[in-house]
Amino acid sequence: MVTINQDIFVPQFVDAILGVRSLGTVKGTSPFRDVEALPLPLPLLLLLLLLLLLLRLLLLLRLLLLLLLLLLLLLLLLLRLLLLLRLLLLLLLLLLLLLLLPLPLLLLLQPNPPVSS
Repeated sequence: MVTINQDIFVPQFVDAILGVRSLGTVKGTSPFRDVEALPLPLPLLLLLLLLLLLLRLLLLLRLLLLLLLLLLLLLLLLLRLLLLLRLLLLLLLLLLLLLLLPLPLLLLLQPNPPVSS
């Protein structure tokens, strides 16, 4: 039968799952010293650690969804800027057309050059 030394196993396992570094006050100590002080059996502690791992995965998933939403918002902003740029280009073309419209009329109103015979 294999026995596990909970004094060593539990804090390191919690640190490994949660990615928590030791506070560094005493070498080998964990910020989760209260976990091993609880009179809980090892399977219950492992279930608790599994729940903490699932919570961490959910937080990572939420972060990924937020990043995806931010990327989508940035894409919509770029599309809106492109539409605004297209509208600005259309307005510039209309202004150019309005400026060039009197040109044929001015050419028509010029006096005819004398016809040499």
